Amino acid sequence: MLLGTARYLAETRNFDGTVHFIFQPAEEGLGGARAMIKDGLFEKFPCDEVYGLHNAPDMNHGEIAILPGPRWPAPTSSTSRSRATARMARCRSAPRTPSSSR
Repeated sequence: MLLGTARYLAETRNFDGTVHFIFQPAEEGLGGARAMIKDGLFEKFPCDEVYGLHNAPDMNHGEIAILPGPRWPAPTSSTSRSRATARMARCRSAPRTPSSSR
């Protein structure tokens, strides 16, 4: 989503000013924004405003939500296990075989 927005703005140039696109690594608990700020992100790329983007699969197609202030200030974690069956997509009549990743 963010990369698509960057591409659109680069192609259309339909804005005044400077836009910095920040791609946050290790969002889910390995430092993320805190590490980027500590490393001098805003000294290197001064910003008057920052907008965050996060997907929300529970929203309807075409909807967006805009909320003021900080959001999701701390990560949560969970563990899940799944078992799936696989077959070749090009051959629907092929028998299903158990698949697992290790």
